[in-house]
Amino acid sequence: MGPPGEPGPPLLAAVVTTDGDGRARWDFPRELAAPPVIGALPVSPNRRNETALSVVLEEVTSTYAVVRVWRARPRLGLGLLPAEPAGAGVQVHVTTIPTITI
Repeated sequence: MGPPGEPGPPLLAAVVTTDGDGRARWDFPRELAAPPVIGALPVSPNRRNETALSVVLEEVTSTYAVVRVWRARPRLGLGLLPAEPAGAGVQVHVTTIPTITI
């Protein structure tokens, strides 16, 4: 149950896959009224892979969003090594939340 008034636009969701440089572009099915708030979660392609994945939102417009996945590998005694692009094949679950003015 939301606030009184007209219902807002529906949320959008997709699963996109990274290319060779760790980026994935999501073209929305329709143009939105304004750039939305984006949520993004990476899915490790190999559950035994001992890496930490993180997602950065590089660009968002009313028609598309670009995310990039970074990978950091832990090394015994060294902690996490510097992050590097995750490369191709990482799935990213992305959602939009329409922007509202408060």
